[in-house]
Amino acid sequence: MLQYSAHPLEQVRHAVGLPRAVPLSEAAQGLMAMARRLDPAALGANELNKAERVLSGVASALRYEALRTTGLICVEGWDKSAPVTTGLPLEHTYRLKGHNNAKAYVTEPRALNAFAIAELAELAETGWRMTVEAAGALYLPGQSLHVLIRPRPVSSDSRTG
Repeated sequence: MLQYSAHPLEQVRHAVGLPRAVPLSEAAQGLMAMARRLDPAALGANELNKAERVLSGVASALRYEALRTTGLICVEGWDKSAPVTTGLPLEHTYRLKGHNNAKAYVTEPRALNAFAIAELAELAETGWRMTVEAAGALYLPGQSLHVLIRPRPVSSDSRTG
């Protein structure tokens, strides 16, 4: 059951699963101070939409920085090595490049229909690994899915000489 508090600060803590006893970082304290000044019930529909988009932008910037600090590099679009797909929505695509030339392909659609899910299953059958999650999107976090597609690692015993 959804529970909402009339107090924005309690709603923020509840929405992200932070009990009162958990101390907040300095950055989180600053965001909570901003939440104290915000009364969502007093905002009109247009203002709510704009505020939500701004918060999505902040979440996106935080997510990007978290990726960057782990050594991952975001590169816009997919390259020629990307999986070939016809049913998967390719929206807001980018590549993640890591250590040892590890590469992953990302698409961030707002939804996946039955055809897209079937396409993911087909990609899995041809050797791709994928994760679909609500967290992690750089484009409109909270409104987009984060679909991460990686090639299966090649094991040394499966190589032919």
